[in-house]
Amino acid sequence: MISILYLVRHGETEWNHIGKIQGHMNIPLNEIGRHQAKQLANALVNSGISKIYSSDLQRAYETASIIAKELNIQEVIKCPLLRERSFGSFEGMELKQLITEIPDYETNWDIVDNPVIESLEALRKRSVSRIMDIVTETEGEKILIVSHGAFINAFLYDITNGQQGPGITEIPNTSYSILLYDNKSGWKIQFLNNNAHLSQR
Repeated sequence: MISILYLVRHGETEWNHIGKIQGHMNIPLNEIGRHQAKQLANALVNSGISKIYSSDLQRAYETASIIAKELNIQEVIKCPLLRERSFGSFEGMELKQLITEIPDYETNWDIVDNPVIESLEALRKRSVSRIMDIVTETEGEKILIVSHGAFINAFLYDITNGQQGPGITEIPNTSYSILLYDNKSGWKIQFLNNNAHLSQR
C-alpha cells in the first residue's frame, strides 16, 4: 500500500529574514510567513490530506495550524523529534558567525555530536526514524509534515543516497515536496520543493 507524504518547510520568520540562526529557539512566523502559509493552504485545499504532523516549535506549528484550518483538519499532532537541527551556542547569532567558525557546517558529515552543533548524521537518523514511524502509523493515507530546512534536507539526503540534501537542495519557506512510500520499493520523489503557490496574490 502506497502512502503519500507532503513534506513542508515552515513559513518565514523575522530571523529568517535577517539571517539569524534559529535551531531549537522558538521564533514565531512574521506577517510574510503567515501569508505564505495561507497561500500554501489554499493550494492544498483539494489535496485529500487527512493528517498533519508538525515540529513543536512555534514557526512550524503555526504554519501547520493555518493549513489545518483551511483543510478542516481538527488536530495538528506536535512532535519534538521533527525539530530543526540544534545549533547549540550559535543559536541567536548571525549566520555569518557560524560560517566563520565552521565554514562547512552545512555539508560536513564528519562533525560529531557536541554541545555546539548537532551532527548531520544524528539529524539524518532522527529524521528517518520519526518519519518512518509516522508513515507506518498512517499507512495508505495522505499526510503532511511541517518541519525545518535542515531536517528536511537530512531526510532527502538519506532517501536519495546523497543526490539531494545539505549543500545541494535549497528549501524555500513553505515549499513542499510530495513523496511516495511503498513498503516494498521504498521512497519515490513525485515532486521536489514546489513553491508555485508563492507567486499567487
